[in-house]
Amino acid sequence: MGDSYHTMVTHGSIAKLGMVPSATYSKKGYQIHTANGHGLNLGTPNPDFAFPEELKEEYRSNLSDEQYEVLSNLKNMIGNIFPNLSFLISHTKVKGQLISNTSMRLWRPVGVDKMEVITWFLVEKNASYDWKKRSRESFILTFSPSGIFEQDDTEVFTDITAAARGTMPLQKQLTFNYTMGLHRKPVTDFVGPGVVYDDKFTEANQRNFYRHWLDLINF
Repeated sequence: MGDSYHTMVTHGSIAKLGMVPSATYSKKGYQIHTANGHGLNLGTPNPDFAFPEELKEEYRSNLSDEQYEVLSNLKNMIGNIFPNLSFLISHTKVKGQLISNTSMRLWRPVGVDKMEVITWFLVEKNASYDWKKRSRESFILTFSPSGIFEQDDTEVFTDITAAARGTMPLQKQLTFNYTMGLHRKPVTDFVGPGVVYDDKFTEANQRNFYRHWLDLINF
């Protein structure tokens, strides 16, 4: 919900493969957080509609005009409902067509150095069979356990765990830095609720998450 800047390094190969325009692709959009530690990265703009064309009227009937405008320009959406339920809307080209894929994850700690991740892939109920099949292919290619993006991230997860158990954190008092974007002011022209910043390269959501976590453990 906060670390969009990792894309430039962790997923740098996707720009080289031509899957995104450039490594700074992940910067454009909004970072949003609300009370109780929830947060969201909203990627925009997207020149192509990445959802089923045949469902446009269904979307319109269930959303306000402002909400539909956000959906129609959506590039990606990465969010977390505090503390450990995440959701992701992403997209990639499958057989020449831009296809979205949606997933939810429950991050379940099972030990001091182990995390079980339970993932659900979701697809629009009223989409065509062909769309559902392509959306599943898009998910498998990118953020499934065997997906290219997920493999990048998993390596980082394991390295962070190893580093946190290393000599420096265990023997020295370290202060971790979450100050990116601390000087920036929220914007007020976004249609949705929450505290909103006008690009995704900030650690405001991380600060919001840990602030709420600290409030809970000090309660």
